[in-house]
Amino acid sequence: MMQNTARTRTVIWLLVTFLAIRESTARKKNRLKFRKDQPHEVVVDTGDQKIQVVIQGINKVNPPDDPGGLGCADVQIVLDLSCSISRKMKIKSRDIAKVISADFLSSFDPSIGLKVRVGIIVYAETVRQILPLDNNMTNKEVVDILGQLNLTKHDEHCRTMTHLALEEARTILSTNKRRNDAQIIYLFTDGLTFYRRHRKKLYQTKDKLTDEGVILNVVRIPHRKNEARHIMAAKDEFDKLPHHLETNIFNGTDPDVANAIVDQFKKDAPCQQTA
Repeated sequence: MMQNTARTRTVIWLLVTFLAIRESTARKKNRLKFRKDQPHEVVVDTGDQKIQVVIQGINKVNPPDDPGGLGCADVQIVLDLSCSISRKMKIKSRDIAKVISADFLSSFDPSIGLKVRVGIIVYAETVRQILPLDNNMTNKEVVDILGQLNLTKHDEHCRTMTHLALEEARTILSTNKRRNDAQIIYLFTDGLTFYRRHRKKLYQTKDKLTDEGVILNVVRIPHRKNEARHIMAAKDEFDKLPHHLETNIFNGTDPDVANAIVDQFKKDAPCQQTA
């Protein structure tokens, strides 16, 4: 009887070991595939022009189904580059920003003559302006600036100070307001502001943005470990920050996220007709 039990344990141990080795081998193959995968181009065809956007090979970001839609707005893109986000997801955030920027900047209302303006800030423990909102850059130049964005650590502790970044975005929009055009923020974040006590300031800024008519969109980016505790901790910000929870929050891991963002942009930023 004891021999049978020992034999059974040995068989189970061998089976578990075999499965663990097979899983480890599969992971290594996947890592090698990611390293070998070459960047590719996504073409944003707006009818009047085609913008080629280079996408990192490991990412999947589809171009909008119906690009180049009519819209008038000031758009502030805010990218979270804190160390709680993996390099892979930082690259994907940047690639999504490339695609939507190329589309937004092609929006043009010939009856009014206003283009969409795009500004870009990045943050971790400090906030850096990459592209001023009031700029004269072409579509290609803006896409190139994003493509050259340095994703390495800039701050000593690299913590997620979203409250500082959102306040900076609010300041930029309030000092650069044009006519009656919409003002829109796209915040890419993992929803884990450090420390949690800073969320009070964060939500106060969000309320001010709402009062000022600014539409805050949130693009959910997973924590680098993406464990259940991180998902639960981020839920508070993902529930409270979007302008409307039903329409202004997006999943950053979705290959069609750019399409969803552009579709909602057309609804949130219609051009005002003049008499």
